[in-house]
Amino acid sequence: KLQFLYLIGNQRPRRGAALPSAMRFSDLDQFRSVAAEYTNSTARGGLVTVAVCCLAALFASLEFVSLVSPVTRTELHVDNGDAESLRIEFNVSFHDLECQYLGIGIRDFFSGGDHKVAKEKVRRTPLDHNGDAGHAYTEEEAFALDTEADVGDRDAAEVAALDTDWKGLGDASEHTKDSFEAMLSLHDFTIVFFHVKSTKASPGVHCKPCRKWRPVWQDFAEKLGASPPTGTRVRALSVNCADLVDVCMQVQVGKVPQIRMYKRGKGVAHFSQYDEPFEVTTSDTLLKFFKEKYTSQSGNEGSVAYHSFFKSGCRVEGAVDVPKVPGTLHFEAVHGPEVNMNFALTNISHTVHHLSFSEVGVRAEARGGVGNALIPAEYRQGLSALNGQEFATATFHRAPHHFLKVVPTHLILRDGVTSITTHQYTVQSTTVRCPKHETPSARFTFDLSPVEVTVYHEHMGAWYDFITAVFAVIGGAFSLLTVASTLLRDAQLREM
Repeated sequence: KLQFLYLIGNQRPRRGAALPSAMRFSDLDQFRSVAAEYTNSTARGGLVTVAVCCLAALFASLEFVSLVSPVTRTELHVDNGDAESLRIEFNVSFHDLECQYLGIGIRDFFSGGDHKVAKEKVRRTPLDHNGDAGHAYTEEEAFALDTEADVGDRDAAEVAALDTDWKGLGDASEHTKDSFEAMLSLHDFTIVFFHVKSTKASPGVHCKPCRKWRPVWQDFAEKLGASPPTGTRVRALSVNCADLVDVCMQVQVGKVPQIRMYKRGKGVAHFSQYDEPFEVTTSDTLLKFFKEKYTSQSGNEGSVAYHSFFKSGCRVEGAVDVPKVPGTLHFEAVHGPEVNMNFALTNISHTVHHLSFSEVGVRAEARGGVGNALIPAEYRQGLSALNGQEFATATFHRAPHHFLKVVPTHLILRDGVTSITTHQYTVQSTTVRCPKHETPSARFTFDLSPVEVTVYHEHMGAWYDFITAVFAVIGGAFSLLTVASTLLRDAQLREM
């Protein structure tokens, strides 16, 4: 009776009266069961249960993968490496420079000294030209390529200024034979009308034949400018010898009027001259005459190419230790034991097979390298960014230069114990113009980063984190799909 009154809440038990243990713990039950006669199993409920199990299993497996798969982390530190030297390993092929004329040097920016690399530290292997023995440049080829290089080296502003200056004839005192030849080098062919005309600078000068020729010349120049030849740069220029007396004397203009055609690269001593009398001359006859001249003389222009100068090339491979300061590794032509080289005409086109950096004194297996299988694949490219790249020059006085930023890198592998010390680098390459009195050289200029990159692998956490996450996934999946099932059931009941 006492238990019955307690259960229905009508009467409290007497103070001090003992209650059965089952009655005390049942009051704490938050998962009270429902009698079987009040439950009903449905197909929809079974589908929801299967979906909950699949979803929970999927997320639990993903959590497990995250647990066992480490995450790559990167940290930056100031480089406090104890090594005082840096080792550069290289393997480079020079396609048109024989081994006996190839010199290797090191220059560091602190001492400013230039040190040659000892021959015993380098292995040189001759390279043939695939059966082509190569040959020296003829005088005409060398002159044409040299002139072409000069034109290509001028920027647009310099060309425009020089061309405009001679077109307007500027200050007569500034015009010399050298500036006249420089102007001629801007075009494949320059047709020049030498005449005399009275100006403010030279009044009272008269030339009756020049006055007759001047309208014909002006008409010719307009027609030439309106329809220039394809693939050939031709320009018409008028030079008043009354103002430019020194220029006309230096290029030996013995009479006026006179019309000459100069070819670029031939100099002022070589020209084609029009000698027909005025009576049979029109602008059309001038066009026909000079068109035949520059067409015949420009026929072989495209065959002049930058070909092999030596009979063989050279593949140079080795390693050199340098101070751990910014510097330059350079390759250039040197004199042979019995031959003095014309350095300006050397071709230093090359292919980089391998170039890498490492610290001297570090064990070989701990230095790392492209072939080291322990190094993660995503970091191997940065260790030898230049590998397999080819750099070619098309004209004289050109040289490929490479600028490298070297970054010390400390790799801690996935086992958390093994570590590799190596160096990554980024590179920017360009082809620069070298003055004629300097030797073209292939330069690898490197600068050391003061920051060291540490790469390590971090796991997600402990097992209890994984178990907590799994329970959270299971509970969330059941709650989400239970709510979805309830909403769907209520919607069906409303429709009924």
